[in-house]
Amino acid sequence: MNKLFSCLAVLLFVVTVNAQDRFELGIGAGTTHPVGGDTFKSNASTGDGQNYWLGYGFNKNWGVEAGLDNLDFDKANSKHKAINLSGVYRFAANNWIHPIAKLGVTSVESKDSADVKTTSLGGKAAAGLEADWKYISAGALFNYYYVSKSDVTLNLKDTQAFQPAVFIAIHNALDGSDDDKSVSEAPAAAVAKKDTDKDGVVDEDDKCPNTASGVVVNAFGCSETEKASVKLQIEFASGKSDLNAKYNSEIENLANFMKKFPETKVEIAGHTDNRGAAAANTSLSEKRAEAVKAALVKAGIDTSRVTAKGYGPAQPVADNKTKAGRDQNRRVTAEISVTTEKKK
Repeated sequence: MNKLFSCLAVLLFVVTVNAQDRFELGIGAGTTHPVGGDTFKSNASTGDGQNYWLGYGFNKNWGVEAGLDNLDFDKANSKHKAINLSGVYRFAANNWIHPIAKLGVTSVESKDSADVKTTSLGGKAAAGLEADWKYISAGALFNYYYVSKSDVTLNLKDTQAFQPAVFIAIHNALDGSDDDKSVSEAPAAAVAKKDTDKDGVVDEDDKCPNTASGVVVNAFGCSETEKASVKLQIEFASGKSDLNAKYNSEIENLANFMKKFPETKVEIAGHTDNRGAAAANTSLSEKRAEAVKAALVKAGIDTSRVTAKGYGPAQPVADNKTKAGRDQNRRVTAEISVTTEKKK
């Protein structure tokens, strides 16, 4: 058996030079305690224990092990060799220190003080903690063994033993490390990816191809939007519909906004205070709205984009009982809001 493990150890080092999976050679040592089988417990006491194994990992979590465990008991002078085949699972294997568990079947060769040998089936379970470095791991395991028949002479059956042990193992570089690759190995040439609309997002990731130039886009290549708005408010003298020249800049501001966003239209709303007849006030409010419309058309806005409407005194914004309130109610208002593509 020792020769077999020596050969396997040499094989381990040969195959792990460029191995991508985990190959491991481990050794452990501890004490062995009889914990089951009444007759066995009364005829045995704590002894030594050693563990040797070869392991293979399918991935970071799952693996298998083939091992040889020595279980010695004092007082009864009985020795047991267990050949194990176990499944291994590493919890949170990406962490430096992680839990580890093993479960498997064993073939146990037992020898009593008279050198009478007994071979039987059994089982093994283990749990503990493991710390992984690049080429070495170490930790502690609590091993449990069940032996169906441990002594023919004394008719000892259902023997159970508990073995706390520390271990150390050597293995190939973990996480697909490429530290051993030649520094002269040239990286593969990068293939340039197309960005047809030149928005900074390559075609294969672009959910909105053919984005206009100069538009801010998100991670998917779709244009980001922003809101733009403009308001107009012009006050009038009592009973008048003449525009005061001081409002020319506001008219021009509205006209420029509509030129920037040619799809927009606007309603010019005229209002009055509540003094006078309602019909006359409605007519006056329409004249005020038309005066502002005319100014917008003169500023270059097509008449089809502008609607003038008079509301008379129906929509006051202030108290008509005060002069200040009536001044605010004699007004023309307009408002436009648009959602547009955000520019760079």
